[in-house]
Amino acid sequence: MTAFLVNKLLSWTRKNSLWYFYISGGCCGDELLQTAGCRYDLERFGCIQKAEPSQADLLIIHGVVTRKISNYVKEVYEQMSSPKYVMVLGSCVNSGGLFSGNMVVNNIQELFPVDVFVAGCPPRPEAIMSVLIKLQEKIIHE
Repeated sequence: MTAFLVNKLLSWTRKNSLWYFYISGGCCGDELLQTAGCRYDLERFGCIQKAEPSQADLLIIHGVVTRKISNYVKEVYEQMSSPKYVMVLGSCVNSGGLFSGNMVVNNIQELFPVDVFVAGCPPRPEAIMSVLIKLQEKIIHE
C-alpha cells in the first residue's frame, strides 16, 4: 500500500513540474513563446523553461532537424535526467515539412522515442496546451 501511494505521489509531482528545454529550428518558436505569455500562461501547469538539458524532463523540439544537427539533438536528449519526455511541434520536425529530403531527419523517432506530437504549420498555442495536458494525463497514469 505504501509503495502504491509513493508511486502516485511521484506521478503527481512529475505531472505538475514539467521543466522543459527546447530546441528551435523554425517558426513554431513564436507559437511556443505565446504559450508562455499571459494569455495561456504555461507556468500555471508547472512548465518552466530551463537553460540546461540536465535540469529538464521535457524536451520540446520544433523546426527542421537536419542530419548535421541530429547528433546535437541526441546529445541533448541523453543529457536529460530520467524520466524524460519528448514533445515535437509542427510539420517540419514530424515529417520534414517543406524541407523534406535526404539532408533532413524525416522521422524524428529515428533518434529517440517521442511521447506526443503537435500537428500544424505552425501549431496554434491552443493545440500546444491541449497536447501538454494530454502528456500530463499520460504521466499521471504511469
